[in-house]
Amino acid sequence: MKKEGFYDQLLDRIHEMRKFTLNNLHFLNSLFFEKVRLNVELDPREHSIMFLVHYLISVESFFSDVVDILCFALVAQHHDLADFFRRTYVERMSDLEELSLADRLRFLSRHGWPEAEQAVDRNLRNSAAHANYQLREDGTIIMAGTTLSIERDDFNRKSEALRDFIFGFWVALNKFFVERYGLGFV
Repeated sequence: MKKEGFYDQLLDRIHEMRKFTLNNLHFLNSLFFEKVRLNVELDPREHSIMFLVHYLISVESFFSDVVDILCFALVAQHHDLADFFRRTYVERMSDLEELSLADRLRFLSRHGWPEAEQAVDRNLRNSAAHANYQLREDGTIIMAGTTLSIERDDFNRKSEALRDFIFGFWVALNKFFVERYGLGFV
């Protein structure tokens, strides 16, 4: 490995992922828990907001962490990833936090991982993050010329692409550590 402490940094990131992701999911669930607990139905607009928040949290936590781990693994194998705005190269896992998601995805695509860029809808992520969308009474989300509808199952397709990528990576990482070191992650 090119970078000293690669595995230590990897294990530290996995520990952080567990802590932050659980906090994010707790926040999401607490937004609507009271209605669910009281057995009150969510109206279509609330369902759409829940989807937007869930998608944003999924991209910014698990997905982003997986992308960082893949990028750093490539950096550790002598592939240089530069932050052109700061005129520096990524040397530690924490350096990746300074790079945009688009730059990290482009780096992965150029190094044989186009699936990462295909798994995430950056337009949807950006629209959710910047509240740049319109919400109709029926729960339809309109953003940058795109329409997402509960009725057409758009929400599930967007979430499944993200989940499949994250799950596939997690299974592969677990398999590697179990086979190589005899330990796995929960």
